[in-house]
Amino acid sequence: MESGYGVLLPIQHPWRKPPPLLPDSGLLFDNNPQPMWIYDLKTLAFLAVNQAAQTKYGYSHAEFLGMTIRDIRPDEDIAALENNLARPRPDLQHSGEWRHRSKGGRVFSVQIDSHKMRWHGREAVLVVARDISQERKARDEVFALWRKHLQLQEIINQSPAVAWMLQKEPDLPVSFVTDNVVQFGYLRDQFISRELSYTDIVHPEDLQDVLDEIAYHANRDHSQFIHQYRILTADRQIRWVEDRTWIQRNNDGKVLGYSGVVLDVTDRIKAEERLRYQAALMKNVSDAIISTDLAFNILSWNLAAEQIFQWKEQEVLDKNWHFLAQAQYLGQDFSDVLRQFNSVGYWGGLVSQKRKDGQAIIVDVRISMVKDAKEQPIGIVVACRDISEKIKIEQALQNSEKQYRAIFEQAAVGVSRTNITGYFLDVNEKFCQITGYSRQELLGRLYSEITDPQDIASNDQTRLDLLTDKKLTSTTEKRYIRKDGSRIWVNLTLSLVESGPDLEPFFLAITEDINARKNHERNLQALYEAGLALSSLKRAQEISEKIIEILNIHLDWYHAGVWLREKGTDNIHILAYSVPENETNQEEERQKSQIMIRSIDTGLTGRAMRLGQTIRLGDVEADPHYLYVHDGIKSGMYVPLISGGQAIGCIMVESHDPDGFSEYDERLLETLANQATIAFENASLLAAENERANQMQAVVQASQVISGTLDVPTLLDTILKTAQHAISATERGTIMLKQEDGLLHVSGSLGYTDSALLSAAIPEHQGYGGRAYTEQRSFLVENVRGLPDQEYFAQFPETMEVQSAITAPLIVKGKAIGIISLDNCSHPAAFTENDLQLLSTFAASAAISIENARLFEQTQVRLEHIMALRTIDNTINATVDIQVILNVILEQARAQLGVDAACILAFNPVNMNLEHQASTGFFTDKIRQARFRMGDDLPVRSILDRKAVLTTELEMKATSRSYLIQEEGFVIYACAPMLARGEVKGLIEVFHRKPLSTDAEWLSFLEMLGGQAAIAIENTHLYQDLQRSNLELTVAYDATIEGWAQALELRDQETEGHSRRVPELTLALARQLGLHGEALVHIRRGALLHDIGKMSIPDAILHKPGPLTDEEWTIMRRHPVRAYELLSKIPYLQQALDIPYAHHEKWNGSGYPRGLVGEQIPIAARIFAVVDVFDALTSDRPYRLALSLPEVLEYIRNQSGSHFDPNVVDAFLQIINTPRRTKEF
Repeated sequence: MESGYGVLLPIQHPWRKPPPLLPDSGLLFDNNPQPMWIYDLKTLAFLAVNQAAQTKYGYSHAEFLGMTIRDIRPDEDIAALENNLARPRPDLQHSGEWRHRSKGGRVFSVQIDSHKMRWHGREAVLVVARDISQERKARDEVFALWRKHLQLQEIINQSPAVAWMLQKEPDLPVSFVTDNVVQFGYLRDQFISRELSYTDIVHPEDLQDVLDEIAYHANRDHSQFIHQYRILTADRQIRWVEDRTWIQRNNDGKVLGYSGVVLDVTDRIKAEERLRYQAALMKNVSDAIISTDLAFNILSWNLAAEQIFQWKEQEVLDKNWHFLAQAQYLGQDFSDVLRQFNSVGYWGGLVSQKRKDGQAIIVDVRISMVKDAKEQPIGIVVACRDISEKIKIEQALQNSEKQYRAIFEQAAVGVSRTNITGYFLDVNEKFCQITGYSRQELLGRLYSEITDPQDIASNDQTRLDLLTDKKLTSTTEKRYIRKDGSRIWVNLTLSLVESGPDLEPFFLAITEDINARKNHERNLQALYEAGLALSSLKRAQEISEKIIEILNIHLDWYHAGVWLREKGTDNIHILAYSVPENETNQEEERQKSQIMIRSIDTGLTGRAMRLGQTIRLGDVEADPHYLYVHDGIKSGMYVPLISGGQAIGCIMVESHDPDGFSEYDERLLETLANQATIAFENASLLAAENERANQMQAVVQASQVISGTLDVPTLLDTILKTAQHAISATERGTIMLKQEDGLLHVSGSLGYTDSALLSAAIPEHQGYGGRAYTEQRSFLVENVRGLPDQEYFAQFPETMEVQSAITAPLIVKGKAIGIISLDNCSHPAAFTENDLQLLSTFAASAAISIENARLFEQTQVRLEHIMALRTIDNTINATVDIQVILNVILEQARAQLGVDAACILAFNPVNMNLEHQASTGFFTDKIRQARFRMGDDLPVRSILDRKAVLTTELEMKATSRSYLIQEEGFVIYACAPMLARGEVKGLIEVFHRKPLSTDAEWLSFLEMLGGQAAIAIENTHLYQDLQRSNLELTVAYDATIEGWAQALELRDQETEGHSRRVPELTLALARQLGLHGEALVHIRRGALLHDIGKMSIPDAILHKPGPLTDEEWTIMRRHPVRAYELLSKIPYLQQALDIPYAHHEKWNGSGYPRGLVGEQIPIAARIFAVVDVFDALTSDRPYRLALSLPEVLEYIRNQSGSHFDPNVVDAFLQIINTPRRTKEF
């Protein structure tokens, strides 16, 4: 529903053209910069609009008056408007946001406020509309940015690859891409500026496939898909990428765009190609590779097989491998081999076979079953290696026990033999070194005694498998428990050796120390988990605590700390810290560390950050920079966190052992530091983004809050507090507004208490605030104390405490009205460019609100002045008692000017004295005896200059009325001459006992009061003359009206006598209905002139003997409008317009010219309508004779409720049925 602020407007009658608004009472309506209008609450028709509305909406004043409020609404919003109109409406309503449409069709958002009122007797609504399109656009942009931020965050969390956001256009323009697109040789700005689109970098041969893939998934409501294709780098190199694409849709499923991550998979593709290449190479390896079906019928035969067995591939295809080579399994029957193979899908061992030439060879054979995805056998692969020569060599080795023992003892790996039950039979020296036991300590001991309990079960199963021929050999990783209790990882290859029929079988174990490799793997796993964990954290404190957890749990480093540098300073603070719980109190150590190590200039932590490189010390006490924070520390490592070439923090680990950290540890911690740096940067970026979003939201909300505040002090306080809430570095602040003296006055403050500063007026060229005002641009001052012009502000000690500040001009319509400054007294460079941009945005909205509030305040003052003058006018009009009038003038002077006392001195032209006439607010009565010649300089100057004068230092002025200073204590004095028709009638004076803020408007109002007082005095002299003149003028007016009525009857002889008869009966009926006084005077005049509009009707129509045509009737029915146009220009007759303008309206709305219904028709017109018809029907006409009285009364009764007001008809019948009236008819 349309709504608005209440505005003081003249009350007008709906049947009369609204007179022009007076400059004072219509100020807010006519000159308000916001569109305003008044509309009928029932018909929704516009009744009045101001110039701002015409400019904003593009319609002329006349066009508006022919429209309703529906005409400025978009069609789709009409239903909502109707629903709103149907609800009960309070007297004062704030209806929120609506959409309006201009004449040109532009739709924009507005903030609507309304107030119910009576307009010419109608229920009406006064509306103020404020265009909030830009505010809404800014709000929508904030929300859109936040939604896009969430999308980007999801993409970045999905993959470390390049993230994109593509628009739904044919060439896929890029709206967002991460900086790491540089890996392809491109810069991010090349895409954002649209120098390149995404289709520009897709390989031309793959482009159509990519577009088809996108279209396929977009048209099937898919949300994401993955595809691979080639792109071209900036230097035209081809790279394969895997693209995971998300399709962005609105609530209706319509595609809005695409986002995704692109991963360079060129290396993977090449690896797959290498695998295919290696498969091809298999045909050329030295081992014979033979593939067969499940019946061992040969399907393929590589080159090595041809060389070993001498058959070509074409000769052996589809032949059985066993029969072809006459295979004989050494040590096993073929049936046992086949059974084992079918059971486990694998067999390996020695086989005697024959070549094509018949020569027997010994072959090491590995037979493997090939299975499909469902684990179903589909073929067999046989790998054969000719080991005939190898066997000869092994047989030779077996002949030399000495050689074997030498090899056994000198092996680089641990070798051990255990019997079937698990007791050690023999061990070499390397095995002793691995386990820490001597040979004597191990011999006769069970292997399980030095095996980690978690590995015993799997070891036992392996031995069982070997004993049951399920395996020939087994390789596994396990942990031994060393003699010192520590665990060591080894790679164990175990085989069952059956030496001969007379010897017991034993297990031969080859043991390789892999502890270093396992530690490396463990560290890599820790780093991998650290990367995952750190990437998911969003706050610096959480990241630091997670780093400590990783160092403690995964790397067994318990003396650790994470430090972070304060932005823009060299100060550092500890975020997380740990020491072994059994050594000391962790919180005490943390506090101690923070106290001792507080900047990059203290301790090894600070030194590593200053140098920007890792410090690893085997003996920290030898370094002069080391600070003794924790007892017993011998070695330490300090790794800085480097971002953008600058250290932003440091990870510290220390140990009680000398040389507690290796070069490998250093590389490990540096890797963790790099991951931590990225996590801290991401957290900082997210925090900054969140802060920016929160600040923008705060600005939007603040703009909404301050836009509705019209009290200037409250508004300024709200602006500063809101700015402090949005910009966290704010500790103090001021708002300076330019006043009429050309200086910037401190009008609002935050955090300042110095009264001298709070009342200060600063030249506009002083300070950074003055510079912002004169240059009309914002400034960020990182070091206020270093400014050369700060000496001026030394007079205000509080300002010298400020270290950094931001300031922005308050600009309205291209003109600066003041500045807003936010100050920080704790740090230099406390504010950021982001803070400055936010303040500039906020200042633009604040300036408009301040200007509106100042205008409202000025308007309120002027309105109060107008009401005061009206009160005086009403008093002047209501009484001729000059004393009463002057007392009212003095009371209004005290109230509106805010003074303690006032008096009026009348000028006596006989003796040239100023004599007391009236006074108020004085402690003594001495002012009443005041009578003096015009000798005082201030009154004389006021009278001679014909204007008001003011002094704020009354005690410094010489005056004959010094008692006013001594006894009354006045310090402020002002006076204004009382002038009427250029003559001095006296002087009005005002006094105040304390300093008072005044301006030109204040003095102007004092002059107005002087003029009113002069008019009051003048009126007492003119009153009698005025009464006599008014009487003569009234008689002349009435004679003129009667003359017009007679002239009309002379022109329309058909109604002769009608204008003389109807006034009397109309007045009688009006009295019957309770009307009296001046209303009857206007009714009589209206009755006399009821057909004055017929003077504009052509004689050919007015005197036509026959029926009128439709066109002629249209002209005839215009005569009430012509009457209105004629009489409304005569102020004297404006209150008599009801009858001439509306006497042809009918109760049911079928009348003319406006089709008014019921009580919309003025009461005077409803009364006259009955009398007019009665007189016409009871009078003879050329075309008919008069009807009888009963016939006429019956007709009037029948028309009650359709043509006539039923109440008027009842009253008419009462007076017409009196004996006197009946006799007349």
